[in-house]
Amino acid sequence: MVRSRSMAVSSGARSHLGDLRALDVLHSSMVITANWEDLVVHYGAFAELNSIAWSIAVTIALTAVTTFIVHGFFIHRIYALSKGNLYITIPLITLALLRVGAASVTTSEMIKLGNYPLFVSRYSWVFTLGLAVSASLDILITIIMCYYIRRGRTAFVRMNRIIDILTLYTVENGMITCIATALSLFFWLFMRYNFAFLGMHLAINKLYANSFLASLNARKTLANKSQGSGQVMEAYALPLRFPSSQSRDNRNGGLSPHTQSKQAVEITIDVEQTVQHDLNEDGPSTDADSQSVESEKRAMSDKTH
Repeated sequence: MVRSRSMAVSSGARSHLGDLRALDVLHSSMVITANWEDLVVHYGAFAELNSIAWSIAVTIALTAVTTFIVHGFFIHRIYALSKGNLYITIPLITLALLRVGAASVTTSEMIKLGNYPLFVSRYSWVFTLGLAVSASLDILITIIMCYYIRRGRTAFVRMNRIIDILTLYTVENGMITCIATALSLFFWLFMRYNFAFLGMHLAINKLYANSFLASLNARKTLANKSQGSGQVMEAYALPLRFPSSQSRDNRNGGLSPHTQSKQAVEITIDVEQTVQHDLNEDGPSTDADSQSVESEKRAMSDKTH
């Protein structure tokens, strides 16, 4: 049962990986096409900068699909960590679908209008909604995953270090995509006419794909570390220590290496000695034999003291 489940998870991850590769290649093709049209075909024609190339509109939809796949992957992890808590996963899925819906409307209206000023005057709120939902979803997923990962802490220092590394990876993956999306939203709200938002938005697709790949690589790396020796875990120690690590280890019987070295061990050894003497074959022992036995017993007691 465990083996088949592990194979199913690996198969699903490989399927997502293949989809992301295809989307990334298609996204890169659209970016190259847009650059060719703006920088080569319409070179020097500044009036054409107000027109929206169809390839740019398509990149927004491709970014939304990539974002949905990555968000769905992490939401599935939250579903497993929370033991099937639908009160958490259903709102997250709703936000992910809302992000895709907003991006789909943005793409269709950009292709239909074909003009940046006209799109900004009519549907700027749709693009703003999509970026805001994406950034909010990144923050929520990161916070919820860190919460459930930290709940798995035990009294074992080795396992706690793995949990600390998982927490750090989760924060880093969520932080980089959230910062990129927030910057794109900031440029869109305050600097929308210099197209800085567009350059940042084109990078978001790559960051989400790399976040997914980093998560898969982290699972393999942590599996190798957990099977290694204690010295290997020391080599991968975090540059920080969470506040609850030491206090929780001390509360659970002091299982950390520092407390183990301070415990005193008392060992009691009991030694028993048996002295056996053979009697004479002719009959009971004589007085001389009794005296020799007593002298031997006295000598043995002196040796033990």
